[in-house]
Amino acid sequence: MIPRWRTALSAMVRALRVGGQLALVDFTCRSDAPKHWSQKLNQWWFANDGVFLSREHTAALQQHGALRTLWFHESERRVVYTPLHATTYLYVGLKVSDVEFDWS
Repeated sequence: MIPRWRTALSAMVRALRVGGQLALVDFTCRSDAPKHWSQKLNQWWFANDGVFLSREHTAALQQHGALRTLWFHESERRVVYTPLHATTYLYVGLKVSDVEFDWS
């Protein structure tokens, strides 16, 4: 996700009306093996392009007080033009309130 992902997520949630849905697809670290060598390689590879893989992104989505998770799924996908297989996630959330997320 982009370096200022907290700001971006807050803006996306603010832009939704209560009852609106937020759908995101992005790269992440595997939840069942975040320290596996392949995940470390992917983190290094993506960081060269300014993309920083982190479990924080999916945790923030799933714990956000204004969102209720409707769908969350992780899977491995081949990264085009490379031998890498990176983890992606699909998230769909429903805005249930106007509560701001506490980042502390």
